[in-house]
Amino acid sequence: EMLMLLGAKVVTISDSNGVLVFENGMTSDDFDKFLDAKQVGRIRLGALEGSVSGKYIPDQSPWTLPDVQVDFAFPCATQNEIDEAGASLLMKKGCMGVFEGANLPVTAEGQNVFRTDRTFLYIPGKAANAGGVGVSGLEMSQNA
Repeated sequence: EMLMLLGAKVVTISDSNGVLVFENGMTSDDFDKFLDAKQVGRIRLGALEGSVSGKYIPDQSPWTLPDVQVDFAFPCATQNEIDEAGASLLMKKGCMGVFEGANLPVTAEGQNVFRTDRTFLYIPGKAANAGGVGVSGLEMSQNA
């Protein structure tokens, strides 16, 4: 949501079953439906096809789609979602940077691919998500 508020064009969003691709960018209405599906309905993204402007592609991730161009990637779901092949594909397509929003979403081999280009901006979760990790630790200590 913040990326869209700042003027970014969000072109994909995924879960463990597949990816929604928004050719013209995700709209605020699309985002509201996504949020309701995940936080209220607890349903998979595939169930949203037809009610949002995106096209659902099962059994894929944003990092495996050769025809989706991205300037920056924000893997925020799970560990090891971007492997060496996914990292290479992102670089080949002209992606300029990856900002980790999850814990270890890029494998060690994927990180090595990103580090081969000194102009590529790779921000690991330790830096990109440090505030969330710090607050989570504080919350756990307060709830103990």
